[in-house]
Amino acid sequence: MKSNGNGNGNGNPAALLAGSVDHDRVSLSPLLTPKEAAAALAISERTLWQLKSDGEIPHIPIGRSVRYDPADL
Repeated sequence: MKSNGNGNGNGNPAALLAGSVDHDRVSLSPLLTPKEAAAALAISERTLWQLKSDGEIPHIPIGRSVRYDPADL
């Protein structure tokens, strides 16, 4: 059998993602910047940062940036 290089040997790249997607958590909303998330919550960016650091608000790290899913706010 010829390998397609993705390690699963079935030739279907989507199969790699199918098992790793939590379909209950998929959101099509655009991610919010810290400024937008703080405004949506009517709090300061500093308070948002502290809530993120304390683990009270989920965040999505993207490189050196942080984004927030509106569904988590």
